[in-house]
Amino acid sequence: MKINQRNPAIIDFFINLEEGSEFYTVVIGRSMEPTIKVDESVLIRKVQFDKLNNGDIIAFTKPNYYFPIVHRIVKKIVHNNKIKFCTKGDNARTTDKWQVEEKEYIGKVLDDSERYEGSLFAEKLSRVLSLKKLLATSNRFMPSLLKTLLLRKNE
Repeated sequence: MKINQRNPAIIDFFINLEEGSEFYTVVIGRSMEPTIKVDESVLIRKVQFDKLNNGDIIAFTKPNYYFPIVHRIVKKIVHNNKIKFCTKGDNARTTDKWQVEEKEYIGKVLDDSERYEGSLFAEKLSRVLSLKKLLATSNRFMPSLLKTLLLRKNE
């Protein structure tokens, strides 16, 4: 698959994630600068569409766009019990020409205060990083530790 080809299977995978699912993605555009910079990774959590509010940053898809779009909600529209959102990139002068519907919604970008609060992914990642740090700092002590353990085993 070429980089500029839309892959419906991947988009469908992200749209159909269960509530509470989380994943990291890297932002490739400048539309959300200075809030989110190019190549910055963001944590996205699938939250209920109707729980989103003005000011939330969401990831969504649109036809003819090869990658998910990450923009801020600027207006919530409720019409005939259907919710749609108007969005805008922080670096843009005008709102987007579309409205985001639930079938296009991927997830909410978590800000720093939400990133670790109730995040299983972040909790597991921090445990892995802690273990990695422990192993990295203990490498120089590992031979003596192994020797000590082997001596105790043979006693």
